Amino acid sequence: LGPMNTSDTLGSLVADISKAVDTFAENDSNAKQVLNHLASSDPAVFFAAGIRVLATARPSEGSRYLILALAKDKRLSIGLLDSKICTIEEALAVARAGAEAGAQLQATFEIALTKALQGQASPEKAERILRILDILGATCGQGCWNSFQVELMAYPDKIVRSKAALLIGRSTRNVAWIARRLLDRDPRVQASAVEALWGLDAEEVKPHFLS
Repeated sequence: LGPMNTSDTLGSLVADISKAVDTFAENDSNAKQVLNHLASSDPAVFFAAGIRVLATARPSEGSRYLILALAKDKRLSIGLLDSKICTIEEALAVARAGAEAGAQLQATFEIALTKALQGQASPEKAERILRILDILGATCGQGCWNSFQVELMAYPDKIVRSKAALLIGRSTRNVAWIARRLLDRDPRVQASAVEALWGLDAEEVKPHFLS
């Protein structure tokens, strides 16, 4: 989809989808028909255009209908993980909108993280893991980190470990877990642990800061 991002086709589709979303009414089938027609005409470009629209759309009946329609297809969650299809800022905006609308996207992100953590580490893999972590950090609850904590904190890439320490610490708010990261040999992880302690109960975290 890279070359299409600047094409007239994508720009035209973004405009058409935006118009349908703006004029959408729950009891009006016209906008739904327009969106369904656009989706069937060129599904791949429609997904890219839909992500663009949702990234800047204000919450509305139209934007909610669009994201739930897109979320029925796994291409949405896979597309959000692809830097060729959308920027991380666009991906985060759409993922948040999806979570608010009740779209089921998290399972795909978790599967993608599991796959990315397997096998030989590489700069490309680290980049993908960081993108997945950003998206999960914006959308998932504390329970989703349980199965990834050990692997993430043992990952060879320092930036991945640092980001994981911050996101897991902020999400779980587990002072004992965060305190163990303060003892990590990597100063990046230590710094993330300090940041994760911000906003937690002062009396509970004071001994760890003193140590």
